[in-house]
Amino acid sequence: MEEAERLRPAGNSQPWKSGGARHAGELKQEIGGDVILLDTATPEALAARIHARFAVATTVLEQPVRIEREAGHRFVPEIVEAFPARSPPFSVSKPTLEDVFIRRTAIVSGTKTKRTSKSKAAKKSKKKH
Repeated sequence: MEEAERLRPAGNSQPWKSGGARHAGELKQEIGGDVILLDTATPEALAARIHARFAVATTVLEQPVRIEREAGHRFVPEIVEAFPARSPPFSVSKPTLEDVFIRRTAIVSGTKTKRTSKSKAAKKSKKKH
C-alpha cells in the first residue's frame, strides 16, 4: 500500500475512484481527520451507543468499529468517559488509501460493512431536497 501511495495513477482504472486520476494525498484528505478503530466483541452495539451519544457516523468492519473524526486523539477520551466499564482497545491513525477505499465502497476484505448515519437531522435534510 505504501508503494501505491507514491505512484500517481495514469487514469481512472479503479471503479471506486471518482473524478479522474488523483494523487494519494488528495484522496486521503477526503477523510478530513483521523481514523479511530475500536476493537470490541459487540461492534454493532458499541457503534449504536456511540452514534446515539455523540451523533457521529460509525462504520462496523468485521470486528472493529471505525470512526472518521477530526482530532481523533481528543475524541477517544470522550468515548472512554462515556462508557468507562466497556472501554475497548483502540487505535488512532492518519488515513490511508485503504481507509479511502473503505469509505467509498464499504468493503473490507470482500466483506460489506455497516454504517450509521451522521445524524437524524442530516437524514431529514436529505429528504427535503
